[in-house]
Amino acid sequence: MEVREKIMTPIKVFDSTVISAGGEALSEVINLPSYASVGYYSLEIKIEGSGTVNVDYLSSNNKDSSRVMLKPEGEGYIITGATATNGNQSDGTQIINYSSIASIFKQIRATETGGVSTATITGYLCIVGMG
Repeated sequence: MEVREKIMTPIKVFDSTVISAGGEALSEVINLPSYASVGYYSLEIKIEGSGTVNVDYLSSNNKDSSRVMLKPEGEGYIITGATATNGNQSDGTQIINYSSIASIFKQIRATETGGVSTATITGYLCIVGMG
């Protein structure tokens, strides 16, 4: 299958979002069928500040407004131990490919794990869809 730009959709999931010490930040809920998602993603993040961040995702198949986003059973983190001084270029920026369970809705969660310092996160999710 030829990969064309029109089937790879980037979404800004965090925009210089401050995470308090021991706190979490949640992206907007993403409706995956609107992107014809096939379950393959890449996530690029940049961390600033003194905190340490883990990133995972939540999912739901409930179309009702009362939906609860859940961490899928057995799924780990997408990124662990991210800081302003590690990553692909040792500058707090990293990108990783991952796949996930089939679901209708997805939400990205970033958690500051050190419990002492804040962190600021900017992130882009790329969704691979059927063209």
